[in-house]
Amino acid sequence: MARKYLLDKQWAGHAFLAPPSALSDAINNKRRYYTTSSRKFIDTTIGGHFAINPLPQFTDNCDLKHKPIFSASEGVGRWWSEVLDDNSQLIHIRAGVPKFNSMMNFFGNFYNVYAGSMARTGRAPSVWFEVGRVAGFIGTLPLQPFILAGSMIKFFANMPRSKYYYLKPAMYPFWYALSGYVNAMFVNLGLSPRFVNDQQKRFFDPLSVPDKVDIEQMHRIFPDIAMKEGGIDVFAMSTRAQRLANRYHDMVNEALSGLTSDPAKRADEFARIMQDGIDEGIKKLQDPGASLAEYQSAYLAFSGKYDPKKAIQSDADTTEQSYVDSMVNQAKSEARMGADFVTFRANFTSSNSDSFNNQATESSIQSEVNAMSSKARMQRFNLADGNIAGPVGYAIEIFADVAKGVLAAAQVEGFIALAGNAFADIQKVYESSSADLNRTSFTLHLRSWAADDWVRLQNLFIPLGAILALGLPRATGRSSYDGPPLLEVFNQGHTMIREGLVESISIERGVGDVGWAKGGKVLGIDVTVTIVDLSTILSMPINPGFDSTSGVMTAAASALFGSAGEQAMAALSKSTYGEDNKWTDYLATLGAIPLDVHINATRKWQLTMARTRAAFDQWKSPYHITSGLMSGMPGELIKMLSNPTDRS
Repeated sequence: MARKYLLDKQWAGHAFLAPPSALSDAINNKRRYYTTSSRKFIDTTIGGHFAINPLPQFTDNCDLKHKPIFSASEGVGRWWSEVLDDNSQLIHIRAGVPKFNSMMNFFGNFYNVYAGSMARTGRAPSVWFEVGRVAGFIGTLPLQPFILAGSMIKFFANMPRSKYYYLKPAMYPFWYALSGYVNAMFVNLGLSPRFVNDQQKRFFDPLSVPDKVDIEQMHRIFPDIAMKEGGIDVFAMSTRAQRLANRYHDMVNEALSGLTSDPAKRADEFARIMQDGIDEGIKKLQDPGASLAEYQSAYLAFSGKYDPKKAIQSDADTTEQSYVDSMVNQAKSEARMGADFVTFRANFTSSNSDSFNNQATESSIQSEVNAMSSKARMQRFNLADGNIAGPVGYAIEIFADVAKGVLAAAQVEGFIALAGNAFADIQKVYESSSADLNRTSFTLHLRSWAADDWVRLQNLFIPLGAILALGLPRATGRSSYDGPPLLEVFNQGHTMIREGLVESISIERGVGDVGWAKGGKVLGIDVTVTIVDLSTILSMPINPGFDSTSGVMTAAASALFGSAGEQAMAALSKSTYGEDNKWTDYLATLGAIPLDVHINATRKWQLTMARTRAAFDQWKSPYHITSGLMSGMPGELIKMLSNPTDRS
């Protein structure tokens, strides 16, 4: 009997219910070579990543780069992208200065009557409060559009009214300070020529000391970052990743503009464009490239002489632009907050702990009552408890007993304790609260993969300078200084700080497997930073997102115009333009909300709109209304006459 062969793709297809096309070589090749790195626009060149200290990539032979489909960058390796970059913990920090609210704004908005009544009495204010609020709303009706407009402006401008002071972003001084540091290090590292003319040049080693040719070479490679006369343009470096992102979006939009307007075919056409880009990348990866003999031949033919006439290959990002075009591109990237944050790739910070504490203290009335009783007891002792003489003492005792009886009948016998008969036991009273939301502490392991000074500048000294610019006092003169900048910190899913300050910076140099190179050149630096939150209280709000006036108006609009009316009222509600506080930030941290939702006004508005509509649905809920009615005295009487609870 002839032998039968069962191929893997046959039995696998039956076992996993996969169609034959899913197991074809063409499909497998696409799945094998496809990677998300082909859709990234970043790279690890200087300024090419949003993180100021990205991990360096491996060589092309160790981790093949996938040229992005829609990008001008050089691309990143698959393993580096999927294992290292995708799992990086990024900490975004924005520097600023304190901006004080007016005293009227602060004291007019830091307290809420409704929430205060609920917190102190457990009940909403009386119906007379609602009457007063409606009367106030009607009386100020002509001013309400201006009040709402002011709330909208402050919301979109990120100007909270209920804080005594808040952080006003000021990253320009930060980048300016970093620029001075980086270019000082550029000279100190010997990256700038140390001779003026050719006569002086002969005293320097041409292989170890850069000259004008080296500076020109770096400028050709990075015309926007490496300056013609030497040095780094830090302001161009700060926005380069966002400029790559802008170019990525432009290329995607250009591809989409050429698609059909038919929605049914549009998605298929775009998928075909993406697939063609992937197929092109697969062909490049499968190309074995030059042979060893060809490489050896090219190496032996290389004379080692630099030919300035030979053009250097560069992508679209490294072509030199005109002065005006550079300003336009910088403005576009600044408009998309490309330089509003400095981002660090930190070591994984592991677990986070939050602690909340309430302090209670002895009430002052207990101290006063017990002091009176103690004083009276001492006087009675000094007077022998009134037993001055036999008949007199007996008469005083009879009078005291009669008085005690009268007070007991009137149910005010507690006043007898003030005569020194007892001490009062009164519960402690709330004094204060505090919250420790886990200081943001992170460590940067800065490593240089070579002793080359360019490599050390990018991998060691630029990230270190960024940390120093955030935490050191700022000089206001040669012998004067001011405090460090106020900081806003976003560590997604871990911590969020709106107003913070660098508490400590710890720097350890010469760490790692090879900590130093010859000449005392450091190759490894560990930096540990701790940022303390200047807010110490986390309070839970109990006031609804909708008051009765807004709720009735929204309900009427919903009844007349349906969902559109409800949405319009939500857009006109003051609660939609409320301010972030420690509570909303804490919930955002628990929900791991990304950075763009916090800083992009449109994204943030969409989030607050959803909250307002949810608050309205809760406000009109029959369960909410009934629960509110049952929380007063009538409800307590009903509960008293009802059957007992089944809660065991």
